[in-house]
Amino acid sequence: MTPENGTFRCSIDIPDGEHEYKYRVRRTDGDNWTDVIDPYVKKYDPTRNTGLINIKNGKQQMDEFIWKYDDTKLPDNKNLIIYEMYVADFSDNGQFSGIIGKLDYLSDLGINAIELMPIQESMGLAHDWGYSTRHFFALKPTYGTSTDLKQFVDECHRRGIRVFIDGVFNHTAGDCPLAVIDHDYWYYKDKHHPEDPFYWGPEFNFEYYDEKQNMKPACKYINDVVRYWIGEFHMDGIRFDAAKQMDNYDILHELDSAGRSVRSSQPFYSQAEYVPETLTIVKANGGPVDACWSSSFHGIVAEVLANPSNFNLDQVKYMISASSVINYLSCHDNERLLFLLGKNGNVFDDEAFRRMRLAAVLLITSVGVPLIPQGDEYGEARELGTDDPNKKKLPMQWDLLNNQRNRSLFDTFKRLLELRKCRGDMTDNNVNFFYEHFDNRVLAYARSQELVVVTHFIGDEKQGYEVQNFPNNGKWIDWLTNEEYQVDNNTLKVDLRPFDARVLILKKYIEVNPAYDSGSLGLNGTGVNIAVVDGRINQAMRFSGSSSYFYAYGVYSGKSFSVSLWVNPPSIATCTVVQTSYGLYNYACHNLLGFYSTTGSTMQILVQGYYWLLIYGPLVTINTWIHISVTYSQTNGLRLYVNGVYFGSSGSFIFYNSNRIMYLQLGYMYICSTSAPINGGYQGLVDKISQSEVSTLANP
Repeated sequence: MTPENGTFRCSIDIPDGEHEYKYRVRRTDGDNWTDVIDPYVKKYDPTRNTGLINIKNGKQQMDEFIWKYDDTKLPDNKNLIIYEMYVADFSDNGQFSGIIGKLDYLSDLGINAIELMPIQESMGLAHDWGYSTRHFFALKPTYGTSTDLKQFVDECHRRGIRVFIDGVFNHTAGDCPLAVIDHDYWYYKDKHHPEDPFYWGPEFNFEYYDEKQNMKPACKYINDVVRYWIGEFHMDGIRFDAAKQMDNYDILHELDSAGRSVRSSQPFYSQAEYVPETLTIVKANGGPVDACWSSSFHGIVAEVLANPSNFNLDQVKYMISASSVINYLSCHDNERLLFLLGKNGNVFDDEAFRRMRLAAVLLITSVGVPLIPQGDEYGEARELGTDDPNKKKLPMQWDLLNNQRNRSLFDTFKRLLELRKCRGDMTDNNVNFFYEHFDNRVLAYARSQELVVVTHFIGDEKQGYEVQNFPNNGKWIDWLTNEEYQVDNNTLKVDLRPFDARVLILKKYIEVNPAYDSGSLGLNGTGVNIAVVDGRINQAMRFSGSSSYFYAYGVYSGKSFSVSLWVNPPSIATCTVVQTSYGLYNYACHNLLGFYSTTGSTMQILVQGYYWLLIYGPLVTINTWIHISVTYSQTNGLRLYVNGVYFGSSGSFIFYNSNRIMYLQLGYMYICSTSAPINGGYQGLVDKISQSEVSTLANP
């Protein structure tokens, strides 16, 4: 081969199939030939130390994967709730295929983004976190195939969960092919920052410019890496590891722009690990990335909860109010907070979990985006240690969820995340510290005029404690305990337990929350990608299509039930308004109520029974509130009432999934059957009926 404009080219015929391959290179300053793996290799076999390439019809062939949920609307950056995941320890089989069965667990918790620790090839088959990348385009083989990864990402998107990749672009493994080919062409000859105590391997030189090739080789290579992973695997963002050591905002700008340009149809999120955090790196201050990891949040919380005598009010206020940051109680680089409470504060058992509850409140009610490392939600407390923690095996302890303390902590996280997802004041940058008393260790802050958090950072009890300057008088309710408090003269009187936290909401907003059921069953639920707006009776849910829905658990299909709601469709379209199923994201579902349009100019209400027993209701007027009730009994089947008037019945029948507790879903979660007549995402408003209307229906 001879070089052409700096590139060696050759053409050979290779039969279809998978083949091993390497390059043989010789440096211009030497006589010896060296076999080296392709720096762009897409698949690597660590047992034979060789690259693998799949050929079909004379061309390199990646897997043939059909993306099913690419058009799903994904959460905006400000609404993110991130879960840090180490594939090898989270999945029972250590692979992406084993995670899919746990995605519903994460959805139920309230997670809408997964931060994958490095998944590019590193350390061969070894159990290792992956922060020393060797082959940047190849998936770590122990995690499964590229098809497995794509299936995982697609299933995440199906549930409205974004997926972020961890990019280790400061350094590489010592045996990275680039280092073998020509170390000084890609890397700094020595340490980039000699005074820095941290050094993990050869460091990319993003400043070196090759005048002959008219490019910066390290910049081009890593740009290609970002474009490949975002484009091929439909990732939704990237974390830049060791951004402080990279010390180059220009390359971060480039990589952020590259990722955004590849996946422009969906929101993109860039993060930087910079310890300690610097807010000059975020876009809000002219920097290259959306957010910076806040190591201070972890450090401050761990210190004030383990050693209350070191309480620093200014630091606590900083961590709560800082914007454009990602907050965490722990991450892969830190010991777990529960472990630190024991080690540094001699706090264990119930007392430790009490302080962990306060920490969860601080994490999720602060301005920054919350990140939960796997297991924190139920109280993971095992020690990482200092002896190669990146190689330590710490599989998920799912059985801890059977313990009362661990389950209670999980429920606290879940309840707080529900609040963060359904209220806009939890995701804006506003916070008002309206009451503080250093000696009593009490701090109260308002995220809005209707949402207040009261925190208590000491181990004593305070009876009838007065929190003054409250933003509103009236009745307030604790989101976590349902305790009610009357605030008069802008003063709250509350009993504070040791290391307590109260998340208080002005009660008038609780009563009109559309996710709360006015019926006797109290099937309060969770909304995904819905907006809360003024409604017909209270506040309504605005649905925006196929990725916008609400779900609640507790409908018993073997007994009589009714579904009553106000609906306001803004346009004519065939769509689903109410579904039932016996498992979230499970195709064993049933379209109960929707709208059906045959002409495109008119549409009518349609109720569907088992084996397509149908009730065709009246034509509807768009942009008008319609009162719809559907009742069911095995004797009468389904009955339809529109604006209080009986309209028709399906006749007697029994549901296929009879005698099971079901999910009730508003909006459109998935296709129940391709032959069902009302498949389609609903766009419009839904409001619950009032308490008096429920009483009238229950007592005709």
